[in-house]
Amino acid sequence: MNFKTSQIEKKLGFKLTQNTWCLGIDLASTTGLALLKEDNGILKIEIMDVIKLPSVDKDDEKSEQYVDKLIYMLKWIRDWKKEKLLYKEKGILILENSYLGINAYTFGQLKMMGGIAFAELFDLFKDIKIIFATTARKEIGFKSQLPKKSKREDKKKELIKFVNFIFDTKLKGDNLCDAIILSLCGLKEEI
Repeated sequence: MNFKTSQIEKKLGFKLTQNTWCLGIDLASTTGLALLKEDNGILKIEIMDVIKLPSVDKDDEKSEQYVDKLIYMLKWIRDWKKEKLLYKEKGILILENSYLGINAYTFGQLKMMGGIAFAELFDLFKDIKIIFATTARKEIGFKSQLPKKSKREDKKKELIKFVNFIFDTKLKGDNLCDAIILSLCGLKEEI
């Protein structure tokens, strides 16, 4: 998908870094990846992808769940980068810093997944940032209109609506929208 950079900048209210690319990774059980590239006045959403970790039986030992999911993530990211990251110039990588307000098992798993992505992709990027999703949203100008104690689903719908407004698209998945937000944050021109 291609867009005039100036039109996206007008909707966002800030400039994007010219002639560079950014990969945003929203780490979760369903991980979203979005690669945006600004190329001489054209902003391209070149890649949108999802990693869906295998589900596990609730009675399984937690350590076995970790190992199975981490092996899956490692193999997937290795194959993905060989197939899709074919750039000669280095770009920007934005990894989501997972929020601690969840159970310790999930939190640990997300941190390990982030470590795998960091290690596997490190050599391909000139700049790597690890930021909270809320920070990325704030950086690109997203302001929720919902009350603080709104349902998670309603908050995700609001983010999807925001991204669809910016790009005039009809995306439905919050994982991809979160990854796009991370990528936009990475492309935001520093003043």
